[in-house]
Amino acid sequence: MRIAAIATAWVLATGCFGNDDNRLEVLVDALVVESGSLATQAENALVARGRDSIVVLETGLYRATPHGRRRIIRTLARIGHPDARPVLAHLHRYDSDEDVREAAARAMDRMNTGGEGKSK
Repeated sequence: MRIAAIATAWVLATGCFGNDDNRLEVLVDALVVESGSLATQAENALVARGRDSIVVLETGLYRATPHGRRRIIRTLARIGHPDARPVLAHLHRYDSDEDVREAAARAMDRMNTGGEGKSK
């Protein structure tokens, strides 16, 4: 088991791992690197944190693959807070990957129609 997976499992199980930003960073790393239930649990935990997750998710974009960026987009859409819109708009306009740009556009549409998100 990789160190990131161990750290993520620890955060998910205990909620403990340094300060809040460190916990969120571990969850974002799991979201963009891991697969299966660990990534899903990380996504759900980030959504539960709501608006507090947005800045850390945005920072995670810089080290994520296109697949990881699409996961971040989905998570931002599920959070549904207006603070996520500028991040999604930037990805829609400027991301180098067409699938990422399209995913960002769909996420903004879902947020505009109330299809996802809690607006915490």
